[in-house]
Amino acid sequence: MKLAARLVATAGLAVTACVFFPPAAPPVRSRDAPDPFVGCWQLQVGPYKPHLNLQGDEQFIVVPSALQLVPNPGTKGWQTEGLALAALSGERESFLRTGYWYPVGPSKVFARLTDGFTSLNFTFVLRAGRLHGTVRPGWDFSRRSQSASVEATSQPCPPAPP
Repeated sequence: MKLAARLVATAGLAVTACVFFPPAAPPVRSRDAPDPFVGCWQLQVGPYKPHLNLQGDEQFIVVPSALQLVPNPGTKGWQTEGLALAALSGERESFLRTGYWYPVGPSKVFARLTDGFTSLNFTFVLRAGRLHGTVRPGWDFSRRSQSASVEATSQPCPPAPP
């Protein structure tokens, strides 16, 4: 009987804790206008640290030469998670071509290129008209974490295809 009483008391405490101390909410997207971030950005990337032997998987985490942050919500695939993001063609071609982005404060932005298995996760801070931040590869399996510094400079966007 003591066990049943303990279970009832424990369940009661758990319900009370959930009511008065709900789980932490995920990070809230900023309602700030994304205007300072919208456009095309040329990326300069440092080396990934720590350096890992990825046994041929390096091709999946090549950071593109440039990104385009579109002011409109994405309409296909992973882009529907936020505003549309695209990797632009350039000297460094990325395996990952599309994704999403959103502001997380007046001068901060999060962006993710992904195919659902691999991702490039960018965090940027806007300072003096440039984006400064990091990129972290994401995998659909356990792998040691890496990051690289990224600097982004605004550039003209290529013309839209006819």
